Amino acid sequence: MVLLGGKSREENGDDGDKKSTQMMNLGRFAALAFCRADILLQVSTNLAVKFCTGPAQTVFGKKDSELIGTNFLDLIHPDDQATVQEMFGFGTQDALIKDLLVRAQTSMKVDPQIAISGYRVPDFDNDFSLAIKVAPKQTIPIGRNPEDRDTNSGVLISDAFMDAATQRIKSYEAAGGKPKVSMINIGDLSEAGIEAGSTKENAVLRAIGQALNTESLGGDTAGRIDDENFSVVHGEGVDATALSEKIPHAMQAAAPETKSLIPKVATMDGASNGMDDKQMAKAMLYSLQ
Repeated sequence: MVLLGGKSREENGDDGDKKSTQMMNLGRFAALAFCRADILLQVSTNLAVKFCTGPAQTVFGKKDSELIGTNFLDLIHPDDQATVQEMFGFGTQDALIKDLLVRAQTSMKVDPQIAISGYRVPDFDNDFSLAIKVAPKQTIPIGRNPEDRDTNSGVLISDAFMDAATQRIKSYEAAGGKPKVSMINIGDLSEAGIEAGSTKENAVLRAIGQALNTESLGGDTAGRIDDENFSVVHGEGVDATALSEKIPHAMQAAAPETKSLIPKVATMDGASNGMDDKQMAKAMLYSLQ
């Protein structure tokens, strides 16, 4: 028996077969991953890109190697960065991101929409392994269509809010968060000396909308249900009392001479509990009535 490096030919042959099998499996995994993704990324807990493969230059305008060390948020359109940062902010090992639709930050005339999916991998410093899929066609996400918005307050109209809320709740839950939904009744603005259809009313409603959006998930998940009622999807860190105090403060800032109104706020658990989007929308509509 001939020894090579302290091992027999048979043993070295076995090692070679194992390495060959491992390489083939790695190739299979990569091929399978690219069935679902255009770009694969490894992103650290502080959002630094540690690994990238795929046509990154086509999407982000930089080669794979140039992205190493880049903050992942720099690859996302500024209007969508808050949403992405919230989804990545949970430290739980079972945090999951599933088809989060956002726009990429590029030098192109039209920023492409991408879907981000991934999860934390404990064996790799709890980093996120991400699969990015470029949307096959440009769609207009909820809230970016002018028809989705209340012209006075700037928040989503009721139907658009239901759709946006169900999507945001599911994404937030999958990432490890505990979403809440608050209903806010601002009362009759005429009792505060605000005439319907007046410039003052528009200023007050716009201020209320901005205050609610600030507290909402992604900074854009608040809706106007009817003339007196608003709703907002937020994290468990938002206090209902503090939320109710923001409304009169916003009103006073927009129209200092108005009388103060005390809004009524009710907060409920926003957990989806396994419901699909239609079931969630119906449950939310029932709760808001």
